[in-house]
Amino acid sequence: MKRGRSPEVDNETATNNESNNKVGRDSVVKRDWKHRIRRNVMRNMVLVIDASEGGNRRDFLPDRLSNVALAATEFARRFFDKCPLGRLGLVITREGAAEVVTGLQVGPQQIQHRLNETIRQSCGSGVASLQNALDTAMNQLKAQALVSTREILILWSSSSTADPGDIFSTMDEAARQRITCNIISIGGQLRVLSTLANRTGGTYTVPKHEVHFQELLFSHADAPVDTSPSEGSQLNTSKQQEQSTKVPALPKSFVVMGFPNIAKCTTTTSEEILRPKYECPRCASIVAMLPAVCDVCNITLLSSVHVARSFYSLFPSRKSESVTISSPVICTACNAAAESLKRCTACQSTFCAACDEFIHSKLNNCPGCAASPDGT
Repeated sequence: MKRGRSPEVDNETATNNESNNKVGRDSVVKRDWKHRIRRNVMRNMVLVIDASEGGNRRDFLPDRLSNVALAATEFARRFFDKCPLGRLGLVITREGAAEVVTGLQVGPQQIQHRLNETIRQSCGSGVASLQNALDTAMNQLKAQALVSTREILILWSSSSTADPGDIFSTMDEAARQRITCNIISIGGQLRVLSTLANRTGGTYTVPKHEVHFQELLFSHADAPVDTSPSEGSQLNTSKQQEQSTKVPALPKSFVVMGFPNIAKCTTTTSEEILRPKYECPRCASIVAMLPAVCDVCNITLLSSVHVARSFYSLFPSRKSESVTISSPVICTACNAAAESLKRCTACQSTFCAACDEFIHSKLNNCPGCAASPDGT
């Protein structure tokens, strides 16, 4: 079948609402605590990278593809840090085709290694194909359970796409499979990309510069709001009501997971002692690291630490408010004098800017609330 090119639409047009797409930490925490928003920490995401000739353009120094590769490596680390129960895959498109670099993985090591090996050591070539990239990513996601998310994050650098068939039928198929497509278009605004985002319920953004691109990309590392209609859900938004008329509600279900023990060492080598193996509690097979998916019984294996880290995505720390002071005040956490303070709205403890950032980004627990007798 003869390939056709989708025309470029207003390459110099920038979105007027780009600043609204950047959600700050304080606003996310405030919205979650006010409305009790439910977030899905079991995520299946395929990262699609445009590695065509459009990535060689130098409006993003040193070039677009180098910026994408560097940011994608950091994105993989943040993704698994915030969603340890998630899986991330990598697909690249160039020469009019799409190829799977890594399947859905449960750890950032292989993703980062393959990114460095495949993208950083090669330059963009040929044309990109949005339809082939979607088909390849959908083949990985369609086998995943509906209790977890199905997401495709596209980092697009070209100003066109070369597709072998009807791209709009592929968009409709992605919507039927409950796949959300989020797109960051470095090469400008394209009608075909915005149409894909609208039909699948995703977001479409155009970055202004390198820093803005990283901000948009890293915002997708946070656990998304679960807007899918389900039995017993208390969400009552117009968007969900509209979707519930088109898509049947998801039944409640449990996800089978295993908590393996450390396998017994058969030798006394230093490598086996420093890098312990884990034994699947169902089939007794051995895995090298956690989290992982058992190759024999296909259950997710993880530790209690991963469940605890996922808890922070479901219940974020309470927001803090700025405090106006006339003289330096001692920070509750570090006992250092600070002129700009943040105060916890629950326990009224005051923290300096550095401690407040550490509490909300790393610790995820307010020390003042933890030390209070009632634990609030």
